[in-house]
Amino acid sequence: MARKRIESVPKLKSWDDVDMNLMEILENEVAIEKLEGDMNMKIAEIKEEYKDKIEPHKLKIKVLEKEMQEFAEENRHDMDGKKNRIFTHGTIGFRKSTKLSIPKKLVDEAIRKLKMMKLTNCITVKETINKDELKKQPMETLIKVGASLKTDDVFGYETNKESIPD
Repeated sequence: MARKRIESVPKLKSWDDVDMNLMEILENEVAIEKLEGDMNMKIAEIKEEYKDKIEPHKLKIKVLEKEMQEFAEENRHDMDGKKNRIFTHGTIGFRKSTKLSIPKKLVDEAIRKLKMMKLTNCITVKETINKDELKKQPMETLIKVGASLKTDDVFGYETNKESIPD
């Protein structure tokens, strides 16, 4: 299990008390894992049980959607130039959809050309600080960029699953 950090006021009186707490935490972790495993099995069973019941409804919806689309496209002239048509049980309509496509093999070339044309607003560049690398730099570099290192002695614990018999 992953190392955990906690903040608390000391209530224990000895290292044996600490070990007892670790044992109790471990027992609770094992109980949670078992319960979550049972829960996930039941969820998977329920999903499988309902999958066959849901599928015909999904297929029927697809057929109905296709029928409406075909009818609307065939009879678009009856919409009097409007984009939508409102019915008692819903609305159908047409929306303009413009998609830009650039083949993956041409992306680098397109970026180069956009830069040449000074259309840098058409290029997204995400810059972030690599904190792991910045931590390795000398202190004067950190100071120049306004960064600092903060070192804490943070408490954590790990449980030993092997200590509990199966």
